Amino acid sequence: MTTPSENTPIPKTPIRRDTNEKNAKDEASDAIPPKESSSSIHPLKNRRLLLTLALFAVVYFFNCWGRDFWSPEEIEFAQICKEMNSEKGSWMKPTLGGEPYNEKPPLIYWSGLFFQNAFLLDPHIAYRLPSIIFGVLGIWVTFIFGQRFFNAKVGWVSCLIHGTSIVYFGNATWFRTDVPFAFGVVLAFTSFAIVFTDKKHPKIWKIIGALSLAFASLYKSPLLGAYLCFMPLIMFLWFQHGFKGVLIELIRARLGSSVILYLVLVLPWYVYMIFAQGDGFVSENIGEHHLDRLFDATSHQQNGFYYFKSILGDFLPWTLWLPLAIYSGFMHFKRTPVKLSMLAVLVTFVTLSLISSKQGKYLLPMWTPLCVLTIYCIYEKSRESIWEGYIGAGVSKIFPWIFVTLSGVGFVASILLLVNLLPGIPDEGPIKNLMTDGFRYKAAIILAICSLGTAFFSWKGLGQFNKNKLLDGMAWISVAVCWTFFMGSFLYSDFNVVKSGRGFAQTLKETIKDKPYAIYGTPRAGILYYAEKPPVKILKKLDPLAQNLKPQEELDAFLSHPEEQFLIMYYKRKDKFTEKNELEAIFGKYKNMYQEKASGYVGSRRQYMILSNRIVVE
Repeated sequence: MTTPSENTPIPKTPIRRDTNEKNAKDEASDAIPPKESSSSIHPLKNRRLLLTLALFAVVYFFNCWGRDFWSPEEIEFAQICKEMNSEKGSWMKPTLGGEPYNEKPPLIYWSGLFFQNAFLLDPHIAYRLPSIIFGVLGIWVTFIFGQRFFNAKVGWVSCLIHGTSIVYFGNATWFRTDVPFAFGVVLAFTSFAIVFTDKKHPKIWKIIGALSLAFASLYKSPLLGAYLCFMPLIMFLWFQHGFKGVLIELIRARLGSSVILYLVLVLPWYVYMIFAQGDGFVSENIGEHHLDRLFDATSHQQNGFYYFKSILGDFLPWTLWLPLAIYSGFMHFKRTPVKLSMLAVLVTFVTLSLISSKQGKYLLPMWTPLCVLTIYCIYEKSRESIWEGYIGAGVSKIFPWIFVTLSGVGFVASILLLVNLLPGIPDEGPIKNLMTDGFRYKAAIILAICSLGTAFFSWKGLGQFNKNKLLDGMAWISVAVCWTFFMGSFLYSDFNVVKSGRGFAQTLKETIKDKPYAIYGTPRAGILYYAEKPPVKILKKLDPLAQNLKPQEELDAFLSHPEEQFLIMYYKRKDKFTEKNELEAIFGKYKNMYQEKASGYVGSRRQYMILSNRIVVE
């Protein structure tokens, strides 16, 4: 009997066909799509990615200049920065109208003031720059997530639809917390996802995760940031390894240094504020703006189905792909990257749907995995269900034609606007002040140029769709959307008439001159920022049935002064009042007691009335 030498090939063991197919299918269910050659290129050396980020940086920046701070949030944050930067202000304790403002941590104000003081920029640009910068970086993180867990082309096209979705574009050019917060949460989620899925991960990812989560916490909320980062990861570990496996994987990851780094960065400001303001800070920041909002929000309260409706508009122009993305995500859930993305989307969507305070921009932390899933369902050719093919084919036939059609509609609308025959334009309210002949001519020309450019880029995209190159077609559609955003930036300054508080501030100064005044209603800072004359009193809440209520006594005492004093009533449009609205009772009481001097709009939906304490003579 001969002994085979080391070089003798070992015969392969026969494998049954059905077993082989089953094993192959099981392996494929957990596989990451094959990476293209470009996926190994470092993100900073990927020319296509850098060009995309540069495009968004330019488009976003052009949408931040030429306009005032618009109500309600932008102008409030701007006034807080203004007070922080004053001689009597404190960079540690945010105030609005001299009163503590504890809704947000300080990083949003610090970042805006940094650009203002370091580069001597106009506040309207300086305060918006952080949103633009972290908006672009958030798109870059989408590429990293898509490349790392799928492949480079999925990551790149995901960047395009991420940056052109309407809610992301809008918030990336406004002075708000939401886009920087989403950047921090998603980068932390991506970093720790790499830690849990790659046993040979570089240790730098733990540091990046801690830094980015601390950034999100100091920009908006430590509780929400930590939850949106780690809950999807814990759910992912539970699906992968079971209940006991979650604890084992958390121990194996050795995140102790990350936790310490996070606490060192986040805790000092909160400890300082607790010692500086005591129970007032705890009750307002933690109680009112974290715990109370879970069940009984004082603002933006919506029903549990709100996000099912809002996402349809917020994800435009890519909304048609949403059903396919979610359906495909469930069908391919066994695949590790799809499971990770789906859990990030579902945890964020379901959790925020259960919270009473809702706005579409709150969902931005799930935008990265949602965009990646959308592109993956188009890219992936192996189908788990025949319906994936039917849905995808149907959308791909309709989608590019929508943009070509809208381009034609836009061009026709520009002609109708030019000859003042465009229907549906209100002839009263703040819009009436906007629709001057000069604005109509300017808007008509810009709309015509915008429509022609959008038609060209959409037609290029249609050609790629006809060749079944769907991702390349979506890239051209993204360029068309960027072109639309860019052209719209030339109209922003004109909308100051509708959205800015500057006009009201001018009316206020002309009406009261050097006389003192008080504000009743939410202290919208347009009065403070542009009027540059602080009120004597800011009263947030009154009760017409409780005559001995301290704020009411303060206001009545102020108005009973023998010299002329003024009261600014600030409220939502009167046609929105209801019989049970407490504000209506307050409004009616003081309007009947005092003399109206002026009235108008602050923004498109809010009205003001300037009342004098000179008694109305019947």
